[in-house]
Amino acid sequence: MENDNTQIDLFEMPVIEKPVTYEYEVFLSISKNIEEDAVMLKSKTEVIVGPDKQKYFRPHVSFLSFKQKAGKDLVMSALQNALLNFGPVDVEISGFEIFSKGPRGQAIILNVVESEALKNLYALIQSTFRCGKMKGLHLTIMRTVYLYDQQTVLAQLNAWNYSGTFQCVQLTLLRRPKDSKEKYEEVGILNLGNQAK
Repeated sequence: MENDNTQIDLFEMPVIEKPVTYEYEVFLSISKNIEEDAVMLKSKTEVIVGPDKQKYFRPHVSFLSFKQKAGKDLVMSALQNALLNFGPVDVEISGFEIFSKGPRGQAIILNVVESEALKNLYALIQSTFRCGKMKGLHLTIMRTVYLYDQQTVLAQLNAWNYSGTFQCVQLTLLRRPKDSKEKYEEVGILNLGNQAK
């Protein structure tokens, strides 16, 4: 008797793919004037320290991250619903700092003041999706430089006495597959408060 493989095909188990876990990043969307200031400060800083080794530059403030298997539409919807009653946040930027990345050089950043309003915003998102701790809030000016005399450079930068404020009315949500080196994809914009979308 010959084997009839056609019936086996009828009963093959479907391959069920595991849902992908994504790393989500939430940025504070900065105002146009702060973005312009960041570009200007980067140019002025390059005169002192030379060009940034990282060519891509998009001024932003990293706020928090979390991992989630839910689809991006569900994540967007859950976060937007959580933010409906949370209004815009005043954000203060004050002073330069140099952040050491070990053998990968240093980053030059502007400090963002960790206000009560930002802590409350973090707690609200934390109650929706379990997050890691709030990131050390900063606005990156140079992503990768190699400095020999950090204190002298820092004194030159802080001599400019730069400070700024902006009202954060939106958050930017990005994601990429967990543990990958892929670039983040922008998922969408989240409004703070009940604003027209």
